[in-house]
Formats: sequence, structure tokens, C-alpha cells
Amino acid sequence: MFEAVVGVLFLDADRDFGKVAKWLCNRFLEEAVEDYEEDPTLVTGDDYAEMQGLPGSFGILFSTSDGND
Repeated sequence: MFEAVVGVLFLDADRDFGKVAKWLCNRFLEEAVEDYEEDPTLVTGDDYAEMQGLPGSFGILFSTSDGND
């Protein structure tokens, strides 16, 4: 269903993907990113370093990946 909607929008925007991308960002992504960034349960790199007993993250990004992605 999502692909069909994007296809219709793409055709309606005269095959200008920039217009479709802007619409998608304004309609869906912007709000989702804001919700994520404002989530009080979000754990930052500094928070994680503190939980591990480290003095600070020193700009290091922690990942839950096992490296096999």
C-alpha cells in the first residue's frame, strides 16, 4: 500500500522525486524524528558510558550490533 501511495505522489509531482521526498519528510519522518529525540527514555552515549562505569563516552558511539549485520 505504501509503495502505491508513493507511486501516485511521484506521478502527481511530475516525476520529481525531490517533491515526493520533501512531502514524505514533512508528513512522516520529521514528526517521528522529533518524537524519538524528545523521548525521555532515550539513552545517549554519555548515559551508556555512565552505566558502564566509564568516565565519559569521549564522543564514542555505542552500538548493540554484533558486527554481523
